Amino acid sequence: MSLFALSLVLVAALLHAVWNVVAKKAGGDSRFVLLVALMIVVVWAPVGLWAGWDALPRWGWVVWALIVTSGMTNLVYSNVLLRGYAVQLAPLSHVAPAREVSMLFAALWGGKLLGEGDRGLRIVGAAFIALGVAGLALG
Repeated sequence: MSLFALSLVLVAALLHAVWNVVAKKAGGDSRFVLLVALMIVVVWAPVGLWAGWDALPRWGWVVWALIVTSGMTNLVYSNVLLRGYAVQLAPLSHVAPAREVSMLFAALWGGKLLGEGDRGLRIVGAAFIALGVAGLALG
């Protein structure tokens, strides 16, 4: 992995951790989810369009349907998560690690569904994710 790629991963991890803390402090307010969604559209959609401009014409309706479905699922997920934070179902130190288990599925199934190589390295990465989740849950 290049230094640039590693720095992107580390910045993404930091932003994700900050999002968890800010989301917890938002108290389950749906306006927070709307603000985050608008920020994603305003900031990241142009970057994605710029980076993938040559590939966009080759995307079929299935890809666009998956993108829309993913976006809608993320809005529902974010609202449910914030509601869970608001009613104090569990402390953030328990909720955040439990929801990060999805990263394991992404690492393991992503290779299978997308035909990525280097399965051994992906399993090692998933093991590090599992160790991090366990560390958060125990910490």
